Amino acid sequence: MDISVNVTCAEIQITDGFELRVPADRFTHFISLTVNRFGFGIQDNRLLADPATQKLMDPVISVSSDRLLTSRCVDELRHQIHCDTSAVNDSSLNI
Repeated sequence: MDISVNVTCAEIQITDGFELRVPADRFTHFISLTVNRFGFGIQDNRLLADPATQKLMDPVISVSSDRLLTSRCVDELRHQIHCDTSAVNDSSLNI
């Protein structure tokens, strides 16, 4: 399932940096599945942030399953949900 969300840097800028929230309806599709892992990556599929391990790469300041805070604006992010079905569901969060 691919979902694309487009926002501008100005729309997500806050005092501490840039805060990107994953739309709540993104998670409703997975209620009946066991979600093993969430993550945020960039276009080349490098993992920038993993909420489970709190692994953070520059420019990430903090992460949770539905929120990412970065020190600078990132061109394109991917939010990934890994489920017990071995499927990976991506969302493109275009900034």
